[in-house]
Amino acid sequence: TGERTGVQTAGAVGDLPSTTGVRSSALAGLTTASGRWSIRPALQLQAYTPAGLAILCTVLFCTLFWALATKIGPKSSNPEKLKPFECGSEPIGSPRGRYSVKFYQVAILFLVFDIEAAFMYPWAQLFSRLSIGAGGAISFFGFAEMLMFVAILVVALAYVWRKKAIGWN
Repeated sequence: TGERTGVQTAGAVGDLPSTTGVRSSALAGLTTASGRWSIRPALQLQAYTPAGLAILCTVLFCTLFWALATKIGPKSSNPEKLKPFECGSEPIGSPRGRYSVKFYQVAILFLVFDIEAAFMYPWAQLFSRLSIGAGGAISFFGFAEMLMFVAILVVALAYVWRKKAIGWN
């Protein structure tokens, strides 16, 4: 196969290059059989044991309580139980009623501004790292970045307000 001098050596077909005394992490999944390397995946199932046990316990727990509820639980039904129920009060009007488009506009705008506000939390976590420039000097990059983000939000809010999408009547 060649001399083992610390340099990579190549041998017969099926042999992989190696260095003396050092086994790289790339070769960790390879096994040797009679001097030749064969590729076998290194299954490390021990790493997945806690997750497997958690999933198994969850399935068993759900199955147990479903079976108990089915076997032991009451099975009586009457017309009063089958009626539609809205927070303890009788339903008013048809459930197929139409909603104003303003309702959907306000809902979508709430989601947009709520999600954009959620981006401020990671920025606050990284603010100290974003505010240090090269050589440890104070930088206003992180602050300017958020200032521009908030400015875009304010412009969007002004536009929506001017179009009377969120006006209170």
